[in-house]
Amino acid sequence: MLLTFRSISAVWSTDMSRREKKTANRIKKLKAIFLELSFPAALTDLAYQTRHLSVPNLVRELSKIKHKNIPVYLHHLKPIYYDKIRAEVMALGLKQLHILKPKTTLTI
Repeated sequence: MLLTFRSISAVWSTDMSRREKKTANRIKKLKAIFLELSFPAALTDLAYQTRHLSVPNLVRELSKIKHKNIPVYLHHLKPIYYDKIRAEVMALGLKQLHILKPKTTLTI
C-alpha cells in the first residue's frame, strides 16, 4: 500500500508483494518502507506457507528495492519469537532496519 501526503511517500506492506516492490521502485521520493516480519530464520518454511516474512525473506525482498538507504520499519513480530527475530535483525548490521514497538509515533 502506498501512503502519500504532500510530497512524502511510504510503502506499507505485509508481505512485500511484487506490486509493492514495483510501487516502491517507481517512487522517487520514497521516505520509508514498513514491513511485516513475523518469524526467525529457523521458521522460514512456515513463513512461506503462511505468506509472512522471516529474516532471510526480508533480506531477499529488500535486495529487490532500489532505495537502499531509506528507513525500513519492521512490525508484526510474533511475541514468542521477538527476541530471536531482534537478534537476527541486529546481526544483519543494516542501519536502515528499525523494529517498531507498540504505540510508536514516527515523524517521516
